[in-house]
Amino acid sequence: TYASPAVRGRLGYAPDAVTGQALGDLVHPDDLRAALRSLAQVGIGGPVQHTMRVRRDDGQYVQLEWSLTSTGDDTLSSGETLVLVGRDGTARASLEERLAAADQRYRTLLSALTEAVVFLDGQLRVEEVNDRAAALLGRTPRDLLGHRWFDVLDVWDENGRPLTPDSPFAVSLLTDPARHEVWRSIERGDGQ
Repeated sequence: TYASPAVRGRLGYAPDAVTGQALGDLVHPDDLRAALRSLAQVGIGGPVQHTMRVRRDDGQYVQLEWSLTSTGDDTLSSGETLVLVGRDGTARASLEERLAAADQRYRTLLSALTEAVVFLDGQLRVEEVNDRAAALLGRTPRDLLGHRWFDVLDVWDENGRPLTPDSPFAVSLLTDPARHEVWRSIERGDGQ
């Protein structure tokens, strides 16, 4: 077995101190089962990527993102070499936690609004909808999310004609992304 000198900078160990150590000696007990499952996956399905907490030389745990691969044909046999490449994942984990907290604040704010709010993407698919908008439309957010606006709602123009995804108005929404503030009639899910 071989450990790169980079292990000293990441984990504080001399490379020869890690060589030959069991995975359970380094991996946080709460992450060990998942790490072992990932290791087994290398033997049956090829390269694996995983994030886990690894014990540093000072006893503290650091988040490590790693990729594990076999030098053989994606199935383990005796004499094959496993290559584990890792990097510090602490910054990424912190960023993901901050992003999740910001997303939760955003969703809380969106749900607290008394106005109906719907966000559409460039293909007029519903990306976000608050409960007020869903109630106004007579649908649940689940009925709307990920679906194209004209596929889930019946919409009419100012003359009472149904609007379809290929109608000039719908096409203009896609081709002229300028702000559109237009009132249209929409039939609710309950037919109102």
